[in-house]
Amino acid sequence: INMFLAGKDLNVLGVSCSQGTLKADDCFQKVASLLNFYHHEGIPAGIGNNTESKLPPWNAFAASIQWGIAEGEIKKQDADQLLEKVLSRSEENVTLVALGSLATYAQLIRNTKQNLTKIGQIVWYCEPDLEKEFNYLLDKNAYHEIIKSGIPLVIVSKGKRELHADENYSRYLQSSKVVYAKRIYKTLNEKHILEKTLQGHSQLWDDLVPLYLSHPDLFKTTKKDRFANAILKQDVPDDAIYVDILQIFNSKIDAMNRVFESFPIQPSIYKKDYAGIVQSTVDHYGLAEWKSIVLTNEVHGHTGIYSIIGAKAGIRACEYFNVGVNKLSAVSYAGSKPPLSCFNDGIQISTGATIGQGLIKVADEVKPVPTIDFDYNGKKIRLILKKDVAERMQSDIKAPIQRFGFSTEYWNTIENLAKVYWTDFNRHDIFDIITL
Repeated sequence: INMFLAGKDLNVLGVSCSQGTLKADDCFQKVASLLNFYHHEGIPAGIGNNTESKLPPWNAFAASIQWGIAEGEIKKQDADQLLEKVLSRSEENVTLVALGSLATYAQLIRNTKQNLTKIGQIVWYCEPDLEKEFNYLLDKNAYHEIIKSGIPLVIVSKGKRELHADENYSRYLQSSKVVYAKRIYKTLNEKHILEKTLQGHSQLWDDLVPLYLSHPDLFKTTKKDRFANAILKQDVPDDAIYVDILQIFNSKIDAMNRVFESFPIQPSIYKKDYAGIVQSTVDHYGLAEWKSIVLTNEVHGHTGIYSIIGAKAGIRACEYFNVGVNKLSAVSYAGSKPPLSCFNDGIQISTGATIGQGLIKVADEVKPVPTIDFDYNGKKIRLILKKDVAERMQSDIKAPIQRFGFSTEYWNTIENLAKVYWTDFNRHDIFDIITL
């Protein structure tokens, strides 16, 4: 799931949770905690039915692994309803991924005939010798229903080779600056998990599905009608596979740039007033926010409070839905009169929802507190700056006007205040998010 969330070409529209290693509800709690941890509350999660299968011997070990934050904003919903919404809203064909049984997808096909043509393919992790495989034995009938449906099915497997999530694999993850890779690295090095790793129990299985979708050349694929087996090539070195997995994780950063190979964060290239905050701010809020605020300041013409808050709002919205630039449409209630309208500049730079692309509109209605609606794939939210933060901003801006007027001293004071909002105000704490 971390690999899917990280991959720039792997757009997660929802997660359905069914019984496998864990009961469906326990699986949902794990998934929801992970999405909450990354602040991806805009990715919905649904619960499928439990099966009659017994839980496997490794259930207790899997249950002991902490995925994320227990409490959060991910609401429970029925998996069928979730999948129907995803299919109905999507303008393109959707790939359904199965990391456990095929039960949820068989039920979807059984219960609804709407939008099934939008299912481009189902990609399932299972070894070819089905009668020995856990994912098949969870629900044998589901597999045969999928085959009869005519929907293209790709079965991904590792074949006869073993691909260990060992210390060598961990070193690759450790080299990444992406939060998803860091999360897995931390988990693999927890004491009770590391013991399993050293005993040779930790291997890559389901991880091969996002690898197949991103790097199909690593697999030998044989097709028959609408059915295919994609088996990991046996002669590809482990290190080459680890490099490609790392590439999936790092693609989240690579996708941020259009002109830069990598966005520069060397303190030496920044003016003295900003050089000292580069590394700590990137470490605290991430490279995406740093880049957006830097570019906002350059385009906006000065380091401004409202424009910085706009950039933070845009990054928060992208994070909420786990999307990159040019994916959101927006309606701003900041008007066209400074300083409130400066908020719009930060929104455009951080999200790519620009006037030129027709992805942002400035509503005739102006709200005194920075407010903006975002729309992604038929889902809408409203971000509102929290009242206490808005009141502090208004006070901070008003005071130097009364003291200096619009003089050089005023602009110097504003830029110093703006740096405080940049470095001290966490985007996760300063906005209320309402689902529309």
